[in-house]
Amino acid sequence: MEDRMETRKVQLTGGSTYTISLPKKWTELANIKNGDALGVLPQEDGSILIFPKDSKKKEKRSISLKVESDDKEEIVRRMIGAYLAGYTEILLTSKERFSPEMRQAIRQITYTLIGPEMVDESADSVTIQDFLDPSEFPFKKGIRRMYLIARAMQKDAVTALRERDCQLATDVQGRDDEVDRLYWLIAKQYNTLLIDMGFAKRMETTSVEALDYLLVARTLERIGDHAKNIAKHVEIIIEKTAGCGGEMSLLLQKVAGFSDSVLSLLDDSMTSFISKSFELANETICKAKSIAAVNKFLMDDVVTHGDNGRLTVSLSYMMASLNRTRHYVIDIAEITINHILSTQ
Repeated sequence: MEDRMETRKVQLTGGSTYTISLPKKWTELANIKNGDALGVLPQEDGSILIFPKDSKKKEKRSISLKVESDDKEEIVRRMIGAYLAGYTEILLTSKERFSPEMRQAIRQITYTLIGPEMVDESADSVTIQDFLDPSEFPFKKGIRRMYLIARAMQKDAVTALRERDCQLATDVQGRDDEVDRLYWLIAKQYNTLLIDMGFAKRMETTSVEALDYLLVARTLERIGDHAKNIAKHVEIIIEKTAGCGGEMSLLLQKVAGFSDSVLSLLDDSMTSFISKSFELANETICKAKSIAAVNKFLMDDVVTHGDNGRLTVSLSYMMASLNRTRHYVIDIAEITINHILSTQ
């Protein structure tokens, strides 16, 4: 079917009903019969989307990926790319037998993604099928879950610092995978929305709103990455500050206090996004910018009191991650303001 605009004249029938004829090639392609019901969906730009009554069923999209090397990272990236593109069935094939290491890498990424399952495998092929209907997992639900996990990660990382709990710091680092899983799902939903215009209706959102959800999800994913980084350096800080005096303890308390301030602002930015509060978003931006001086002061303090090179590096990395999260708080608040104005 040619991808070009066709012009149809509107006709008045029955004195009050406006009708237009449908393109014959399209009706044949969509198997439209006399008396069939069609879905009619008004769009934001004033156009109308017309689709067959059964087009809301999940479409099966398949892709075949040839594995031509033993590079596990390459095939993982390709699998994630196919998942994000909305493919519901991924067939992996190889000219040779899959090595145990490659098979384990495929199995691991399948477990990591939300929805896909290995449904068939042989010596030289693996079939993965996605059983999740993305419309059953609203954007808001995914965003809220990401926020709660990322927030808890940073909070627990700093709790590990306060209580000198290396086990808790290690546990925090393992939670980042869950944040990634949710982000990939939201990215997949957004890409599906671009392909299937009716998907936005099923998700009870618009393409404009969906983009904002994706931007917030990406920001939360990065906050999770920095929380993981903080936890990693907390383990080193705990080790290097064993038996340190009062000045170092006071510095660590200040660093932990700065983290508390950043988390409080993260709460405000997410509340402003969910409740669509312009005032709270603007207030959060101002507060987040105002504590930039605190970050600089603490960074100077770290350099001044850091007589242990490895300790100084880890404290500096921790402060840098906290400062990046402060910037991400501002990003979420700015997305909120844009979101509010674009949907008015």
